[in-house]
Amino acid sequence: MTTATQTIATLYAVTSPDADSTPANRAIAAAITAYHRARELKLAAGEHPMRARLAAKTAYRLAMPVMDTKEGIRAYIACVAQGMNLEVFGGAEASQMLYAAQVALSLAKADPPKREATQ
Repeated sequence: MTTATQTIATLYAVTSPDADSTPANRAIAAAITAYHRARELKLAAGEHPMRARLAAKTAYRLAMPVMDTKEGIRAYIACVAQGMNLEVFGGAEASQMLYAAQVALSLAKADPPKREATQ
């Protein structure tokens, strides 16, 4: 395996939280793990700490869940909140992300349109 491939494989390898944990907790654990691994890899490679932090922020974002189900949306919201604590997102960006999650959640709660029976 090449160094770049090893780096990518390491970034996306996620430690498993407890089996009893919620989807949101598992998503946060995945994002935080990706954040720390990316930062550590960059620092170990001799990168400047600011570059390491940028890589960590990118890894965190890439590890966040997709908003395709209600659980996924809730996990996404939890990741945004935790990302604000880690200063991965600025206030304005986090606000936009939470608004997008709110819209997605409202669409997920809406009843799907009923199909008319064809005769």
